[in-house]
Amino acid sequence: MQKAEFCSTSGSRQPPKRELIEYNVVGGFDAVNFALVTKKRKLIDMLAQQILEAHFPTSIQEDIADEMGFDIRTSFRQRDPKFRQAVLRAYTLSMCGLRLQYAPRQRPYSP
Repeated sequence: MQKAEFCSTSGSRQPPKRELIEYNVVGGFDAVNFALVTKKRKLIDMLAQQILEAHFPTSIQEDIADEMGFDIRTSFRQRDPKFRQAVLRAYTLSMCGLRLQYAPRQRPYSP
């Protein structure tokens, strides 16, 4: 970090955005790590993905990555296929005590 010492911080509070801009605070990698990430494109993409996942909503991560030229893999959590069935099985309507259960779709009866 360069010029961060000009910003006001009290305790663990981060400096206001206004001060970061006003004092032109910048950050980056030291020479050794900069050389490492510039030689390995996949490492840059991995770092970008970690930063996006940590600081941006899932809904805009891919747009930011595309705009910045990063190749990230969009990771969606694998949902448990039995989750819906378990929720419906456990769900009891409070008003009438009706118990709902999951039944897979069946073909309509045709004579």
